[in-house]
Amino acid sequence: AIRMAVDANQLLLCVATDDYRITGVPIKDGAESFDAELPSPSAILSMHPVPELDALFLPCEDGTLLLLHLEGRRFETVGDLEGGLLSASGSPDGELMLCLTASLTMVA
Repeated sequence: AIRMAVDANQLLLCVATDDYRITGVPIKDGAESFDAELPSPSAILSMHPVPELDALFLPCEDGTLLLLHLEGRRFETVGDLEGGLLSASGSPDGELMLCLTASLTMVA
């Protein structure tokens, strides 16, 4: 499945594909496009802007929790949920992330 999100500054449309890549496409002047391979060979479940870090939060199917820092286009592993994830979703205000692990445990 293809996942999409717009960064917090609304400059980029970011698209994650099944081939473990993420692409940023400019939607406003002032943004540069990019294409990067994920550090974890696992599908991204969802993408959530983190405005205060100018980053996207990327929970992956294998349980890896990544931040993609848009400045510098670098990935940071910020967590790992053993056994993998089935689903992940953020609250509308971006304050809470809820993950459902493969062992059917909810993690906030």
